[in-house]
Amino acid sequence: CWEWALAIRNQEISRNTGERGRKEGVDRNKYDLIAGNMMMLGRDLSAFMTYDDISSTEFLASLPMVDAKRIGCVGCSMGAYRSWMLSALSDRIRVGASICWMITTDAQLTRRFGRKENGGFANCIPGLRQYLDYPHIASLACPHPSLFISGTLDHLFPVPRVKKAFAQMHAVWNSQHADSLLTTELWDVLTLVGAGFCHGVGGLVGNNGNSTDRFYCSRNKTIARPHDD
Repeated sequence: CWEWALAIRNQEISRNTGERGRKEGVDRNKYDLIAGNMMMLGRDLSAFMTYDDISSTEFLASLPMVDAKRIGCVGCSMGAYRSWMLSALSDRIRVGASICWMITTDAQLTRRFGRKENGGFANCIPGLRQYLDYPHIASLACPHPSLFISGTLDHLFPVPRVKKAFAQMHAVWNSQHADSLLTTELWDVLTLVGAGFCHGVGGLVGNNGNSTDRFYCSRNKTIARPHDD
């Protein structure tokens, strides 16, 4: 049982619930303008986001009530991206879980899968993709225990490229004789109805308190189960 976990949330949750964000609502043009201005000033939005997560982890580890050797992180959607980035770049993170964010870059840059959104400033570090793709970066966390879950009907992350990314990560963990510490799952999504997170599906919960029998739920309705493949 992990004593402390850094929960990295999808920013869309905050926008939808009104907890944080612009009073006027979401405006992608404003977001792009800020990110573009940062680049003009020699700064990078994605890198700053990751640096903030690393700094937050260092602060958490510095607290007297925290066992710095027992810190894990978990995130959903963009929070999942932040979770595996943090796991890869901070030795403070001993175990990580990422739900609904893993893909290869070629899937983001093609219309083959019917995608309408092709990445963005939030996951773009200039020049990096010439050398490392997303699963390569995530594999820097090896051999720490890691869990990745994706949905078979997630329109942002096409299954063929999710499987490709998972295979690349397993190759790295296997090369370090640690493949048993990497868990990758595809879940069959039955419906995308609901206002939960993870691209229309609800939260990760236990079934009657049994953490080994997991379901996605939305408004108390089971909508996905682990994929057997």
